[in-house]
Amino acid sequence: MPFTNKLNQLDFDNYILKNFGQSLEFMLGSWDKRFSEIILSSINEDRFVVLFNEGQDLDTNIPISSVVGALILKEVFNLTDDEFLRFLISDLRFQYALQLTNLDKQSFNEQTLSQFRKKVYAYSIKTGRNLLFEEMESMVMAMVDFLSIQPDLYRGKSVNVALNCRLMSQLEVIHNCMSDLVKRIYNIDETFASNIFSHYLSNEDYILTINHLKSGNIKISLQQICNEANSFLEQISERRVEDPEFNQLCCMMTEQLERMNDEKTADEINANNSHRQNKLVHITKFSQEIKSIKKDNKSNKVLSSRKIDINAVTAKSNEINNIENRIADNNTARFGQQKKNNLYYQDRIEVINKNSKKKQSGLEYNSNSLKIVKPFQKIKNRNNNKKFFWLIIGIVFLLEAAYGIYLGYGMGVLLNDSFSRTANAFYVVFIKPQRYASIGLVWNPLPSTVQIPFMYLAELWRPIASKGISGTITTAFFAALSAGMILKTFHKFKVPNGYALLVTLLYTLNPFIFFYGANGMSETISYFFIIYSVCSITQWIKFGMSKYMIHLGFALAGLFLTRYEAIPFATAIAICSVLNILFNPDEKQYILKNNKKERYYYIEGTLILTFLPLVYIILLWILFNFVISGNPLYFLNSVYSNVSQSYFASINGSYFEVLIYVLKRALPFLPLFITIMGMRLIQKKIIKYDFISLAILVIIMLAFHYLMLIKGNSYGWLRFFSYSLPICIAWLPYEISEWKSKELKFNKIIIVSCLIISSLLCFNALKDKDLAKEELFARLANESYIIADYINNEIPDEKILMDVFTLSGVMLNVNNIENLVVSSSQNFYESINDPLHNGIQYILIPDPSGAGSLDAINMYYKNLYENGEEWCVEEESFEGFKLFRVIN
Repeated sequence: MPFTNKLNQLDFDNYILKNFGQSLEFMLGSWDKRFSEIILSSINEDRFVVLFNEGQDLDTNIPISSVVGALILKEVFNLTDDEFLRFLISDLRFQYALQLTNLDKQSFNEQTLSQFRKKVYAYSIKTGRNLLFEEMESMVMAMVDFLSIQPDLYRGKSVNVALNCRLMSQLEVIHNCMSDLVKRIYNIDETFASNIFSHYLSNEDYILTINHLKSGNIKISLQQICNEANSFLEQISERRVEDPEFNQLCCMMTEQLERMNDEKTADEINANNSHRQNKLVHITKFSQEIKSIKKDNKSNKVLSSRKIDINAVTAKSNEINNIENRIADNNTARFGQQKKNNLYYQDRIEVINKNSKKKQSGLEYNSNSLKIVKPFQKIKNRNNNKKFFWLIIGIVFLLEAAYGIYLGYGMGVLLNDSFSRTANAFYVVFIKPQRYASIGLVWNPLPSTVQIPFMYLAELWRPIASKGISGTITTAFFAALSAGMILKTFHKFKVPNGYALLVTLLYTLNPFIFFYGANGMSETISYFFIIYSVCSITQWIKFGMSKYMIHLGFALAGLFLTRYEAIPFATAIAICSVLNILFNPDEKQYILKNNKKERYYYIEGTLILTFLPLVYIILLWILFNFVISGNPLYFLNSVYSNVSQSYFASINGSYFEVLIYVLKRALPFLPLFITIMGMRLIQKKIIKYDFISLAILVIIMLAFHYLMLIKGNSYGWLRFFSYSLPICIAWLPYEISEWKSKELKFNKIIIVSCLIISSLLCFNALKDKDLAKEELFARLANESYIIADYINNEIPDEKILMDVFTLSGVMLNVNNIENLVVSSSQNFYESINDPLHNGIQYILIPDPSGAGSLDAINMYYKNLYENGEEWCVEEESFEGFKLFRVIN
């Protein structure tokens, strides 16, 4: 234990002493020191000794006072079990307050509080004594001193601690019984699975129901689970076998029903008596006034100023009689229902007892037989939903892969950027010696890395690489994952499967999205990580669970490995995270009241948790560039970088003209965002932190490419302005969850309509020669196949030097790869300096005008293409390329 004696002295190995400094100074000035000195020292552990005399003891490393103190802190800060455990692990103040600073020696986990509550509850059932309530009462003055409140106000808090402990114990026991019985029935017959009860099949349901439950919601959750248990038992007929789970649940429901009825009866009697007493006092006052009037009338001393309405008195009397009759009727109905429910459970217990006697007498029975009073509604449970998700993922994958293979292998449609990613993976396997560095340092490595396994198959069948089939399979896979992620998120937000599927298919079958899901481009992979990121942050906003921020962190890391747009997107995510912490009312529970520092600490911790994977990947990529090329920013400023390439396609114009250029290309992807904005405007919710977050995500991506165009660092392709569509489709499940029920039907129709409009706009954009220049014209030139055929037929065994920056299509179609010396070869630059002594027989170079000027051979021999050199002669000329033969 961290405190080894009654004087609360720290041991020499304590974490506090090892970190003596600013942290300790801050901690000792906070609430934790007062709690430890005032509250924890006041807890009488001897009172609870009786709980641990019957076998299963609490972990001996955890003092009872720390457990009781934990329950108090949960109530003071209104924390769930899961939230409290996270605070205990990450916040030194909670550890110090509970004297648990030596975490390596402790075993305080999610079961600690649960086990203690169960023991207190079981003891109270057995003896009628609530030890926790007694302890709270004995600590009145200590709590008053700590909380600085009146003693009578503290009494309410002490009752809450004891009451919530008892209710949580009841909830845990009933949930366990219910979970065991549902799993038992599901194992017997999977078709008997109802959507209402299927969540009990999940191991995470206990965590969501118990560990994530706040004090204010305990009674509601207890009532809900009792209603579910009652409904579930009504659907199961009398059984011919003694089932322990069934027996236990019936007994628990009987006890719980009686307990709830007793509590309700007491409350109603008190309320009715109080109400009735007030009415009787009012009637008595009127009766006295009547008697006074009659007396005055007899003595002829009626005062003219005194006007009493006798009818009013009669009405009051009738009202009292009606109230008494209604109370009697309600009591009769209530006790009748109670009797009916008690008989319902008693009948079932009797059946179980009879079956038990039959079993003891040796009668035969079928242990797997169950009769259902009425068939369960065939709604897909969670396992069926998983099968449904994987079915949709499989269908989308097959459709995308088939279309992509048709484009590449059948029609020969291969986009240049797509083919370059495949070529990078090809170099890793086919350039000797094999090394990962051959993948290149310009383009983000993930799109090429995932294609490397396919390159080993390309050794057997070259079209896997040369026809872009590996790239097609890759993007089809991520397109399918995107559809699955969208469906899963819709399910998390309780959106009906039918509508979720419709919206997902409208997105997936959008002509632009579907085309890019099949063509091997890196956009579809980036769409997946963007969708994953937005789905994660919306679930964090809605449910507040930190695991979604961990998912978000890895999604951002994956996005950076795919495209450099990860940097502005991560910036937008950071802003959204801060907005959520500052303005989301649900986040206030994690921040101590009136403590601005706590809010900043929470923001700091959240951003560190979220962005640590991204920062790690960026540093790793910079290190990779430095180790291989000697330039840590080679991917940004090398001659092959996007900045250098975009020099030949910069768009000139004023700021306004560039803005029009951007909006014209962004329009096909904006209808969903515009629709959401219009709905928010109608609902008067447009100036809210959540919609502002969505707007930031959309606008910052457009602003990034606007600035790239202004600086002349972008080709301005149509795909650069498409990110708003995947962002909004991933945001949509959260948006639907915020709609009011009366708005659902109309809004759903509007969303479907705007997605159809977006598809039509995208279809027209893909046919527009001005908007879709890359999709229509930036394809692998047919000249690549002509040059490859020439090499294969005329000089198949000659050693050829070429820079594959513009000649990747040639290399992937050459049969004898070993005779090629390319930019990924270890002796490439040596061969450029001295071709003859390095055995080079032919040199292939592109036209130096345009991007061909970045070719390494053209940069070294600036006049070779136009005038040749004395040591070589022109062997063959192709459209945009020349082949030279080295002569001496």
